[in-house]
Amino acid sequence: MLNCETSCLPKIHRSVQRRHGLSIEEVYADHLSDRGEPVILTDAITAWPALSKWTFQFFRERYGEDLVFAVGGVAGTSKRVMKLRQFLDHVETPSQRPGGFWIDKVTGLPRPETAEDTAAPLRLYYYDAFLRHAELLEDIKPAPHCIEDWLALLPDNVQKLLQGTRYHPRSLIIGPEGSKTHLHFDFLHSCGSLAQIVGSKRCILFSPADSDFLYDRAVDPEDPDLQRFPLFEKAMAFCCTLNPGELLLIPRRWWHHVSSVQKSITFAYNFFNRANFPQYFTSLFKHLPEILHDFSKIPGWQEQLGAANVTLPPSLQDHADEMIE
Repeated sequence: MLNCETSCLPKIHRSVQRRHGLSIEEVYADHLSDRGEPVILTDAITAWPALSKWTFQFFRERYGEDLVFAVGGVAGTSKRVMKLRQFLDHVETPSQRPGGFWIDKVTGLPRPETAEDTAAPLRLYYYDAFLRHAELLEDIKPAPHCIEDWLALLPDNVQKLLQGTRYHPRSLIIGPEGSKTHLHFDFLHSCGSLAQIVGSKRCILFSPADSDFLYDRAVDPEDPDLQRFPLFEKAMAFCCTLNPGELLLIPRRWWHHVSSVQKSITFAYNFFNRANFPQYFTSLFKHLPEILHDFSKIPGWQEQLGAANVTLPPSLQDHADEMIE
């Protein structure tokens, strides 16, 4: 097991706890409520078939012809169109030039390569995988028994429509050693989880209370420029190395920076429950124009939404009534 204590660079840091055998109430009180802190759950996903099935070879053989959009550059703004098998070749040998081509983010047309494109390893946020291949959802069951998940109570059609938007709750993250997801917090005030399937990742997290020390995520926690960002030294970093079979639970609005220690496959999931229900739906309604715009690109979305019996389960309805009152 890799040791975070020797690899965390922030001056002030502590280790993320590893826990098991927790109840829903313990997870809520200690890790998802307003005073909660991140935690690694070591027994949450041990029964998942994905842990034995989801290898690089599995995805190459089953879905290698899928067209995907890999992300490049330090800022993650470069996009490269390629086949999934070509991306997986790059994961195996990142020193070799990958297949595919770069596209302009405005026109969507092919464009020449720039220095920024290759300044960081390619990585893949493959949320389309669960729309194209619904059978993959069977490999990430049962849901962790200790995590209260109200998103899962929504009608299947609504969940599927959300998956087709920029606020998709599920993502398959694949990358070579050294690939990174830079400092950010998750959308819509959602709680998040990272389930590690293959390889290990180093994670550095910060409380929302330390936001003023993070310079609107401009600072790199692994290589901070303290001349430009002197207040970063005051931030408390929560560090861990996430290993296969472990799940990192992230409370809403917690900043996190994640880098692959080894080539890796991770399942990311964003959800809501009593800890963030009002904030999640307030944010959802605020971004409704964007969501409807994304819906408009999904064939038959009106029929799908109309076919869904969008009646909130009693537990959600009670909280919705409280918001209205």
